[in-house]
Amino acid sequence: MRVSTRREVNYGGYGPLLPRFGLALDNLLGAKIVLADVQVVFVDSSQNSELFWAIRGGGNFGVVTSMLVRLYPIEKVLAGFILFPMAEAMSVLTGYCKFASSAPEELSVIGGIVSAPDGKPCVLLAPTWSRELKRGEEVVAGLERLGTPLFTQLSWMKFQGQLALFGAQLVEGRHYFLRTRSLAALSTEAISHFIAAGNGRTSSQWALM
Repeated sequence: MRVSTRREVNYGGYGPLLPRFGLALDNLLGAKIVLADVQVVFVDSSQNSELFWAIRGGGNFGVVTSMLVRLYPIEKVLAGFILFPMAEAMSVLTGYCKFASSAPEELSVIGGIVSAPDGKPCVLLAPTWSRELKRGEEVVAGLERLGTPLFTQLSWMKFQGQLALFGAQLVEGRHYFLRTRSLAALSTEAISHFIAAGNGRTSSQWALM
């Protein structure tokens, strides 16, 4: 679950560096597009600017054949998983909302309800910290103190390693169905619905994030 007040939250490419560097759409500098009439155009903030705005969330206006994207020099991040018992879901998720409201932009956290190794539901917090080591360990420790962790796996890794953290859950050949919703804030009522959905799940492959 990601809580944001940004109006473009429905579009644009989420990532673990979102709080610090924005969405993928925020870092698109230009693109080459083949239009429906087979015309090839280049778009950026000064050329075909309205179409440049449109392809960053306005709809499907052609086939993008190449992109110019702003990059950032991130070598390593502190990332991993913290799992909490389902019995602590309300306190952990409520605490997470309060924590996130004042967290530094170098930290992003994916939160949700997933299956523990034994197949039972549990609460997941998956942080990514993208700056200096000592400060990162201090900040992430605050997440661990939100409850009594069942399991913690956090380490410094190359950024590519962070992107592969969820790879084991995406098994080749398995079919997945995803639905997304956006919330401006994670209220107690919303958390109650999350917990009810977690307790009522029908498969250990189900996840709410």
